[in-house]
Amino acid sequence: MFDLTWFTSSPNRTGIQRYVFELARNWPRNREILPVVIDGEGMHIISSEIFSLMAALFACDRKSDLTILLQKIEACRHKKLARVDVNDISCCAGIFLPETTYNEDQIRLYLDIVSDFPEKIFAMTYDFISWLSPDYFPHFNCSQYGVTGYLRLLRRIRNLGFLSSQMKTIFESRILRGAVGNPIVLGGGSEAFEGAENQPDSARPEFVFVGTVQLRKQHFLVLDVFCGLWASGCNARLTFVGQAGNISEAEAGRLQDLSENQPLFSWVKEAADSDIRNILRRATALLYPSTEEGLGLPLFECLRVGIPAIVSHTLPALEFVTGGYVAIEVNVETVESAVRSFLDPAFADAKRREIDKDALPTWDCIARNVADWIHASGGQRAPGYTLDAAEVPAIGFTERFRTAGIIHRLDRHDGIAFIRACFGELFGRAPTEVEFLFWSRVREQLCPSKLDLLLLMASSDDHMAHHGARRGAEAFRNWVLGLSLYRNCPELSF
Repeated sequence: MFDLTWFTSSPNRTGIQRYVFELARNWPRNREILPVVIDGEGMHIISSEIFSLMAALFACDRKSDLTILLQKIEACRHKKLARVDVNDISCCAGIFLPETTYNEDQIRLYLDIVSDFPEKIFAMTYDFISWLSPDYFPHFNCSQYGVTGYLRLLRRIRNLGFLSSQMKTIFESRILRGAVGNPIVLGGGSEAFEGAENQPDSARPEFVFVGTVQLRKQHFLVLDVFCGLWASGCNARLTFVGQAGNISEAEAGRLQDLSENQPLFSWVKEAADSDIRNILRRATALLYPSTEEGLGLPLFECLRVGIPAIVSHTLPALEFVTGGYVAIEVNVETVESAVRSFLDPAFADAKRREIDKDALPTWDCIARNVADWIHASGGQRAPGYTLDAAEVPAIGFTERFRTAGIIHRLDRHDGIAFIRACFGELFGRAPTEVEFLFWSRVREQLCPSKLDLLLLMASSDDHMAHHGARRGAEAFRNWVLGLSLYRNCPELSF
């Protein structure tokens, strides 16, 4: 079960939401993934349509279309198809929280679940900057967002994912004060903007800074450097790609004024993937001197399309790359020196040739690693933990979902083809001539719907005998619950 509570309640195109989207988009096809949201009433399955809406969000490049899309995401969030209960949790491979959350309903529910099912909860962490370096967030009211509740939750979860070894070390040494029980270090994917062939113009150099505008990322230090360069006659362009984050109105106003009055500066606040591709095509280098970061995803994405970078020497993403960048101790002098180096076409070309695209991590690999981690760990009960068999029926939501998927395929057949298809699913064979004639007469005389005819076959003595009395009853119950789900939730994708 894939928790999209935060994404659906605040659908933006931030780095974390990019990570969530790419995990969902690249999830292995042989592993079922069910989107869920949490509110004060519990956890609910929502339509798998949300995954196509997420893809559309990152692709949308028109404001009018974006407004409609956000309305569709909100509607999808509120159209709950089924409530998850204790039986469903016990039967699923795991519940994955791929987002940071300050939602009190989420935190409260996860604290309850992790007490009873410690092996079933998996959470992705991104960074701990707002807690450990609060000076970078002067406008952030920690008490308002339930910050301590989220940290308390993370301390209780044994299955934690980290963007980098650096983040894992920080969490274990400064927050948990111990070792995580079942961690995984993932890095980030690089192929989001593949196809944007980089063709910089040495006569019109352009430096691109991709990421939400935050104090910790050093956007304003970069701006000070370029204001000095422009004053000296340098014609290098600077483009910021990212919405305003936790900055003041005065700081946002400075950026807006500069974008309107300085022809060498652009601030693209709402960028679709196609917009970013076009910007990257002409970039001389990426600027990413962030001094506090969980990973640094733009470094991977820009290296993948052949753009070298200027980065902080502490950037966690450097753990996963081998060349194509200049790492600096960030201050005005070092940033200016690095920018001037890239104004030399020979230097920029040399750095571009250092890039090893094939060595960069991919979303496909990362999503597969997460799925394997969950299926390998979540299917095992925690040591010493037992579940009262009387509390759990034989069929959980996952099995109902699978059966509903089979019914969805069967329902596409008509007439005698439907009878043959049902026999294939129920008995694993074609009907004999006698069986075929019998069920054809049932269809003609009783005139049941196709799905009622399926249930008659599943409740027959032949079906019970085929599976054995006990297993036959369980198999029939499976078909009843699957049919109920299929009838009540036609929006589910199978």
